[in-house]
Amino acid sequence: MASPQRRPERWLSLGRLLPRNVRERVFEPAFYDLLRARLVGGPDPAAGATRFGAAVLGTWLRCLPIALPALVVRRRRLTRLGKWAVATATVAAIVVLILVTQTEYGPGYTP
Repeated sequence: MASPQRRPERWLSLGRLLPRNVRERVFEPAFYDLLRARLVGGPDPAAGATRFGAAVLGTWLRCLPIALPALVVRRRRLTRLGKWAVATATVAAIVVLILVTQTEYGPGYTP
């Protein structure tokens, strides 16, 4: 298996988790800028690989706020992920409401 020091482009596959337009317009250009900076500078390849991985992961995380609306809504309709999120939130709210109504509150500590 190739190490991340020799294969930095493996980090590019992280972009597949993002919607296509976010991946092509934001993540890939930023990734190639980071890759160029890594290849041009730095005499220490081991430290450079660690910083490169952290920078790519940070860039991917910064793309999430842009990508989340596209992952939940597409063409003014909820995607499967959006429907799943709404259903999960509804079930969680119902469970919390049931637990709140079934819990007895006392005036103080009673064992």
